[in-house]
Amino acid sequence: MLVGVGKQALIGYVAVVALLLYVFGSNASDYRPPAFDIRDENHGSVDLAGGKGTAVGEEASALRTRSQGPGAIAMASKSSSLGGSREDGEAYQEAVESFAESYRDTIDHTNPLVHKMLMHSEGADRMTKTEIEELGDLLSDIGEAPDSEIIGSYPKGYEDCDGYLRAGATSLGLAADSIHGFNRTADMEYLRDYRRLIAMYMRAVADTQWCVSDHLYQAYP
Repeated sequence: MLVGVGKQALIGYVAVVALLLYVFGSNASDYRPPAFDIRDENHGSVDLAGGKGTAVGEEASALRTRSQGPGAIAMASKSSSLGGSREDGEAYQEAVESFAESYRDTIDHTNPLVHKMLMHSEGADRMTKTEIEELGDLLSDIGEAPDSEIIGSYPKGYEDCDGYLRAGATSLGLAADSIHGFNRTADMEYLRDYRRLIAMYMRAVADTQWCVSDHLYQAYP
């Protein structure tokens, strides 16, 4: 019964992600970072392409390293055909937990800056150059989630768990694209998309964690 439910949920995620990729794909491929003119009269778009060398840039890099840290890299080095042991399953579980924790931290840092960006676009509050660079670095980190080394590194028998994780990582990548879209157009629909995509990510990563734990319990009760 659990296997049937898992397959149905996975099919649902694949369908949703395919739809999102169709809707957002053209916007993402055409993205060019806008220019930022640091003048009081400019309340529009901000340049999210910079941000190298800032404190939060270093933190984003550290978070990225954590998501691709020893657990994830160890799993990536294993062929899925060699999996099946309890140790492989526990290593994969640890890598998934590390991925979830690092992007939870990244999202927690990103959300207040996204709100500040909204205020900036409406002329209600100015973003500082440092805040703009911080947001650019964090969005870069979120946008790279689908390329994390943990994706596809599952051991034998955990293919369905990887499907949930792929859906979550894709949602994160599209969430970053949504903020870039809002920056270009000031269209509030992009912010609503961002919130929906972050919620989809949280659901998908929770399903991944449940899936891995369930596999471990069924194999080694």
